[in-house]
Amino acid sequence: MNERFDNYSVRLINAGDTEEYYNFIDKNRERIETYFPVTAKVNSSISGTRTHIAERMKQAEEKKFLLFVIRDEVKNEFAGIIFLKDIDWNIPKAEVGFFTSEKYEGKGIISKSLNLLMNFSFDEFGINKLFMRIAPDNFRSKAVAERNGFTLEGTLRKDFKSFDGTLIDVHYFGFLKGDKRK
Repeated sequence: MNERFDNYSVRLINAGDTEEYYNFIDKNRERIETYFPVTAKVNSSISGTRTHIAERMKQAEEKKFLLFVIRDEVKNEFAGIIFLKDIDWNIPKAEVGFFTSEKYEGKGIISKSLNLLMNFSFDEFGINKLFMRIAPDNFRSKAVAERNGFTLEGTLRKDFKSFDGTLIDVHYFGFLKGDKRK
């Protein structure tokens, strides 16, 4: 997927993104640690980020994990990321995750990026179900899921380990290929 909307582009991460991706994570580290502890940890240095991106590129080739960057083409900077992970080809389904830097929150960037990712996932990639696991106190992400037609399917108790090791509940939202979009 290599798409554009408004002044933004959404494309797979590549090795040339290492420094910018590291800086993006580092500037947003405190905001993302709670919900993306692995991302925060593995991107704690440039060399860690280089290794992380190389692994993600290999996983993309294997259709196991797709990490997309959302770029503000006017300001020439990362605005956020969106990804497919835990891809299960037996179902086939994948988990969606995303985040933006604080200055890009509330502008509809994630919703528009998610819409592109949904089109790609269902029409080109062969996924039948997308799902999100969202902490009950993550109101912005729950709003994105609901705005994009995802259905709350239930709560998974103590199903996610936060940065400090605390086990937390997550709301499980799902969207099937045939579901009606809002």
